[in-house]
Amino acid sequence: MDLKTGWQIALQIVQALQLAHDKDIYHLDLKPANLLLKDSPSAVPLKISDFSLSTLAPSLQQEALTRQNQAGLTQFGQAVMETLHYVPPEQQAYTEYDKPSARSDVYAFGATMYHLWTGLSPRRFSEKNLPKVPGLPELLFDCVEELPNKRPESARQLLNRLKAIKESQEKRRKDNKVGQPAPQKRDSAVQVDDLNGKTAQAAKKRIQVDKKVETIALDKPISLDNQALKAYDNVTQGDDKAWQTAREQKTESAFGGHLKGQRIPDKPITEKQESAEKVNDNTQTKQLLSPLNPLDHLRLLWWTLVMPQQLSNYQQLAEENEKSVGKWLLSTLIWLSLLMPILALGLELLPHSAKAWGSETYMMLSALLVVCWLLTGWLGDIDNEKAFHLALFMAFCVGSFIAFSIVFGMTVAMTVAMVIGVAILVVGGVTTAMASIFTVSIVGQVAIGMTAGVVFGLSFGLFPLVASLVAGIVAFGLVVALAGDVEGSIREGVDTGIPSRFAHFTFLLLLTSYLFLFAYCFLGGWWLLTR
Repeated sequence: MDLKTGWQIALQIVQALQLAHDKDIYHLDLKPANLLLKDSPSAVPLKISDFSLSTLAPSLQQEALTRQNQAGLTQFGQAVMETLHYVPPEQQAYTEYDKPSARSDVYAFGATMYHLWTGLSPRRFSEKNLPKVPGLPELLFDCVEELPNKRPESARQLLNRLKAIKESQEKRRKDNKVGQPAPQKRDSAVQVDDLNGKTAQAAKKRIQVDKKVETIALDKPISLDNQALKAYDNVTQGDDKAWQTAREQKTESAFGGHLKGQRIPDKPITEKQESAEKVNDNTQTKQLLSPLNPLDHLRLLWWTLVMPQQLSNYQQLAEENEKSVGKWLLSTLIWLSLLMPILALGLELLPHSAKAWGSETYMMLSALLVVCWLLTGWLGDIDNEKAFHLALFMAFCVGSFIAFSIVFGMTVAMTVAMVIGVAILVVGGVTTAMASIFTVSIVGQVAIGMTAGVVFGLSFGLFPLVASLVAGIVAFGLVVALAGDVEGSIREGVDTGIPSRFAHFTFLLLLTSYLFLFAYCFLGGWWLLTR
C-alpha cells in the first residue's frame, strides 16, 4: 500500500478506536481482515468490522491458550494463527500482562499498519521495510511493545502522534519545494509542430494520454487501489528532465526518449557500465533459491536450523520464494523417510518375509509415495480449513498403509518398527515445526498425519488394534510436543539472530535419522541390527 493511502487508513482507524475507547469499548480483534474498504469519493472509504468480539475477549484468550498447548501447529484452520499475529501478549493467556485494555487495540493497530504498508507478516518487525518517514517506524515499534505500559496509552495519544508526524512530513515537503523552479507545462504545440511524421503523432498522443490520466486521477482522488493516481504517477514521474530536454533540442531522438518514459542521462552509458549493471542483476537473481534445486533445499534447511539470521535476511528479501522452496523441501523430508524402506523392499535390498508381496507391488507403492510428494509440494500452500482436515486424514491413511506393508513384508519386524518409527517421529516433529515457520500449514498437517499413521501401521503389523490406536495417539502427541520445542527454538534464533543449541541438536538428529535410514535400507545396515 502506498504511503498516502496508508496515512488515510491509519488516521481513520485511530479515530474509530478513539470513539470506541471513549465509551469504554475495546475492539480486541483489529486486523487487516476486519478493515472494509470500498471505492468511494468520501475522504477515507473505511469501516472496521467485528466489533462484536469486543465483548467476547475471553474466547480469543481460549483460542490463544489452545494454540499454546498445540504449539501453534495443528490449528485446524489458518484463521486463528493469522489472527494471533495481531494479538498482544495480554490476550494470549499470559496473565502477567494484566487484562486487555485500550493498549491492546494500540498493539493491533501497529501490527495491522505494518502489514498494510509493507505487505509482510507482522510477526517480525523490520524498520527497513517501512516507509522512510521520520518518526513513523518508532511509533509503530512503540505500539507493538511487549509490555502494555510501554505502548501509547490511548487511541487519542496515538492520534496526536500520527498527526504530528504527518504535519512534520508535509512541512519538510513544502520546505524542499522552496527555491525549485516550477515544472514546465507539458502542453507545447510549438515543439510538437516542429516535428514531422510518426514522432509528432506519438508526441501528441502522449500529451493527450497525460491529460486524460490526470483528469481521471483528479476526478477520483481516492479509490480502493489508487489505480488512477498510480497511472498518473507512472506517466509523469521520472521523465521531467527528458521532456525539458526534448523541448529544448526539438529532435526526434530527444522526443523518443521522452515517449519511452525514460530519463535522458547526463552522460552516455558506456558498455562497461552496462555490463556491470547486468552482472548486478544476475547476482540478485542468483540469490533467489530454486524449488527445483536440491542444493537450495539443503541450504534452506541449514539456514532454518543452524543459521537463523540468514533465514531472517532471506525472508525479508524474498518471503514468497522462501515459502515456495520451503513447501518442496518439507514435502521431500516427509515422504523420503517413508520412501527409502519401501523402495529398498522393491529392489530386494532388505530381507523379505515368507508372506511378503512381490517386488513389483513394492515398486508400485514407491510410485504412490512419489505422487504424494508431488501433490504435497504442489498444493502445500493452500489456505483452507477443509483442506487441512483432508490432508491430515489422507496422510494418516497413506502412512499407515505403507508402514504396515513394510512390517508385513520384512523379517525381524520388531527391529524394523523401532528403526523406522523413531526416525519418522523425529522427521515428523521437525517438518511440522518448519511448516509453521514457512507458513505452509497444510504441509504441517501432512507431516502430523503421516507420522501418526506410520506409528499406527507399524504397531498394527505387530500388536492388536487397540494397542495400535494407542500408539498412534501417543505418536500424535509426541510429534506435536517436539514440533513446539523446535519451532520455539527456531523463532528465538530468528528474532535474536543467535542460533539455538537445541536447533543445532535438532539438525544433527534429523541428519542422523536420514543417514541411519539410508544405511539401514541400502547399505546393509539391517544385518548389523539382526545379528
